[in-house]
Amino acid sequence: MWKQRWRRRRRPGGVALAFAYTAAIRPVIIVPAAPVMHYVAGLPPIWVFLAGIPGVGVLADWIRAATERLAQHTGPAVGGLLQVSLGSVAELLLALFVLAHGQAEVVHARITGSIIGTSLLGLGLAIVVGGARRERQTFKRERTGQLSSLLSSS
Repeated sequence: MWKQRWRRRRRPGGVALAFAYTAAIRPVIIVPAAPVMHYVAGLPPIWVFLAGIPGVGVLADWIRAATERLAQHTGPAVGGLLQVSLGSVAELLLALFVLAHGQAEVVHARITGSIIGTSLLGLGLAIVVGGARRERQTFKRERTGQLSSLLSSS
């Protein structure tokens, strides 16, 4: 009789919702693997580093999913700002931990590498996509000057 009451009160799709929730929570098991390997097992740093990569990936994916959900409720302008602002939270947190150990040069090199890598990726994609449709690409001199000044000031 108790099971029959429970079945009547269940919402349709409740099992699917519970499954989706547990599937989203399941990767959290990976997150504490690196600290356990470092503090409990005392493994070499390379193994701790390799175990930390999936953990950072899981947390970065959660941040991405959260900003996408916020963007759905706030509109395109605020949503885009949130995604740009919170998109690099994982990098920022890692940089703070490295700074806490007094390695400012490493953080400086990471930021510089990130800027250069993103710029080169954007330039490469623009060249490939633009070259696929046109035989010759043209640019406005004033706009190119503005963008290069913006790039050099950042």
